[in-house]
Amino acid sequence: MLEHAQRSGSERREAVAARPRRSLAVGVVALIGTLMALMLTVPAHAGGIYLSEGSSGRTVTCAQQGLNNWKAQSGKGKYVSVDGKFGPATKAQVKVFQANNGLKSDGIVGAATAKSLQRWVKGLSCKTLLVPDATNGGTPTLRVGSQGPAVRCVQRALNAWAGKTVLTVDGAFGSQTRAQVVKFQKHARIAQDGVVGRETILQLKYRVKFSVECENYLMV
Repeated sequence: MLEHAQRSGSERREAVAARPRRSLAVGVVALIGTLMALMLTVPAHAGGIYLSEGSSGRTVTCAQQGLNNWKAQSGKGKYVSVDGKFGPATKAQVKVFQANNGLKSDGIVGAATAKSLQRWVKGLSCKTLLVPDATNGGTPTLRVGSQGPAVRCVQRALNAWAGKTVLTVDGAFGSQTRAQVVKFQKHARIAQDGVVGRETILQLKYRVKFSVECENYLMV
């Protein structure tokens, strides 16, 4: 009886001691799952430009012009409509361009593809939209005419800073977005040029919490 009681007591102590270990194991598994989910939310072409099927605007127009100029020179692929709408035809031609320029053929215009396309566009406006200012250390430079996820992140941040919806989060950097940027820059006591570069992004991040996705689109 005594031996049985001692054995039962020992077993209970071992079971109690095992609970924290099981809880720790469950916690580690949950943490790994969370980290993997966060990794999946990071865009494959983090920072700067990111155009894919469904994107629209001036930057897409510039990319389409570059694709057509390259097609005229290389004779490869098909011409695309320069309409600022990233549809299946544009995606297909992006893949052709990538395959012939040593790039990953995924049909997405990220930083590397945009940089390669830049030499095929004309005009400073398109060259600037496709490739962020190199002097900015890779930080995107957004201004009137810019389009895409990075602009949407800035618009959300400006709304959060204002404490109300002052801008439509449409990813199009127009006059209203510029006006709100200038207002924020004045508040932050930095250059009031209406351009979102490294300093403006840093000031926004100091005042507003960014999502994981936006942290990567607006790296500084």
